[in-house]
Amino acid sequence: MNAFRRPVRSLAALLAVGALTLAGCAGDEGDTSGSAEAGASLTASSSGREDTSASDSADAESDESPLVALARDSADDPRALGDPEAPVKVLLFTDPSCPHCSNFHENVLPKLQSDYIDDGEVYLEVHDLGVLGEDSVKMSAASRAAADQGRYFEYIDQLYPATLNGETRGVDDDQLVEWAEAAGVPEIDTFREAISGEDLAANVQFDSEAATNAGLKVVPTVIVNGKEAENVEEPDAFLPQIDEQLD
Repeated sequence: MNAFRRPVRSLAALLAVGALTLAGCAGDEGDTSGSAEAGASLTASSSGREDTSASDSADAESDESPLVALARDSADDPRALGDPEAPVKVLLFTDPSCPHCSNFHENVLPKLQSDYIDDGEVYLEVHDLGVLGEDSVKMSAASRAAADQGRYFEYIDQLYPATLNGETRGVDDDQLVEWAEAAGVPEIDTFREAISGEDLAANVQFDSEAATNAGLKVVPTVIVNGKEAENVEEPDAFLPQIDEQLD
C-alpha cells in the first residue's frame, strides 16, 4: 500500500499547509455537491504566480504554462484523441475523484470532440492524476490499465459518471473490474493483475508530483496551445478560446 500512500500524503500535506488550496475537489472526497464555479477556483500561495512587478515582455513569456513541459507527444497515445498535427493542442489535467473534472468530461468534452477533435482541429492529450487521495490514484491507475488494452476512453466513460453520482469513494478492485467489463476491456485477468500491482500506481504518483511541481493549482486544468484556459467547465466560455487559436 505504500506505493499509494507516500506521494498522495505529500500532496495532502501541501494542501494542508496552504501551498495548494482547492475549493470543491480537494475537500471531503465524498462531497460532490460543490458548484462548478467553486471547483474551478484555486488559490496559489505567496510562492505562486502572484508577482505583478515583471516587465510586459516577461509577462508575455510567462503566459506559457510550465505544464506544457509534461506533454507526452507520443505517437499512437492511447490517452489522446485526434490528429497530433492538429493546429490546436489541448492538455487536460484531471483527477477522477473530482466532480468538476467529471462535469468537464460529461458536458464539455463531447462538444470538444464532435466540433473540433473529429474535424481535425484539436489534438487532446489527457493527463489523469491522483492529487486528491488514494481513490484517485487507484482509479487513474485503472484507467491506464484500460489504456494498455486500447479502452482508455471507454473506461473513463464509465468512471466519471460514477464520480458525479457519488459512487467512487472507497472504490475497490471489484468495482474497477466491473467498469473494465462494461468498457469492453478484452483481457480482464490482465487488467486485474495490473491494478493489483504497484507499477501503474507509481506512474500516477510520479505524474501527479510532476504536475504539482510544475505549478498545477486546480483540477481540471486545461492548456490550449501552451496557455491555461479559463472557465473550462462552461462550454460557451471555454470553446471560444479554442476558436481564437483557429482564427
